[in-house]
Amino acid sequence: PVGDARWAPTSVTADANYHLGAGNAVLDLGGLASKGLSQARLPVSVGLGDLKVLVPQGLTVRFIGHIGLGEILLPADAANNGQGGIGVARSVVIGTGPTEVVVDAGVGVGQLTVVKE
Repeated sequence: PVGDARWAPTSVTADANYHLGAGNAVLDLGGLASKGLSQARLPVSVGLGDLKVLVPQGLTVRFIGHIGLGEILLPADAANNGQGGIGVARSVVIGTGPTEVVVDAGVGVGQLTVVKE
């Protein structure tokens, strides 16, 4: 699909997969329960455009991000000072405690931003 998308999962299933061909997308993890996920894997991707992942307080997320051409911004980065270029990959755990969700995020060309709420 093409256009803008906002995904707000309330659970993670084995067939969970969020993909947008071109446009801007937001993956809002605020509706996920913080217990019982047991490192559930959540793949999300945008071919061309921007992807923002919102991580709420109380949820520990292992973020694995990769971008073909563009920039990855993580919560620990200074404002608008992420890591950019060609073939960039970054991984970080956001939150404290055991990992509850693993977000495998990719953008072909554009920007990938993770926000800790």
